[in-house]
Amino acid sequence: YQRRVHGGFLFDLSTIILFCRFAYLLFVSLTHKMSWAAYADAVVTAGQGVTGGAVYGKSHPSALWGKSAGFTLTDAEVNTFADALLNQSAFDNASQNGFHVGTKKLIKIHSEHGVVLRGKCNEFSVVAVASKQAIVFAVAAVPQQATAAAESIAKDLSSKGY
Repeated sequence: YQRRVHGGFLFDLSTIILFCRFAYLLFVSLTHKMSWAAYADAVVTAGQGVTGGAVYGKSHPSALWGKSAGFTLTDAEVNTFADALLNQSAFDNASQNGFHVGTKKLIKIHSEHGVVLRGKCNEFSVVAVASKQAIVFAVAAVPQQATAAAESIAKDLSSKGY
C-alpha cells in the first residue's frame, strides 16, 4: 500500500508507521520524564514483533531498573547475558557454549563485545544492548526486530547520560 502525500512524495505504509513510532518516542522523551518501566515498555512498542523488554544497570549483579509485562528472563539469565556482554572471557565462552533461557539453549549470533549480544533458538531471540550505564534487553521471534528496538532505546538512554 502506497500513498501519495502533498508535494508529490511517495511513502509506503511501513515507513509511515515507523516514523509515527519514532515521533511518539521523541515526543515522550522531550516532554515527559519517563520512568524506567516506561522505557522497558517503549522497547516493546519500538519494535514490531517484540514481546518483552527490560532495562538493567551495568553493575554486577545487574540491577533491574524496569521491565515490561512480557519480559520473563530470570535474574540469573539476565546476569549471564550481562556477563557475556561486558566480560571478554564470558563473551568468548558464549560463542562456544551458548547460554540458556528457561529450557531453551540459545546460540550466540552476530554480536559485538561491549555493544550488543544476540542469542537465538528457533523462533525465540534475546538481544542485549549496552548504553553508558544500562543494558537494554528485548525479546522477539526475530533477532533483527529485537535489535532495532533495543538499540533505539539504548541510544536514547546514552544521549541522556544513561
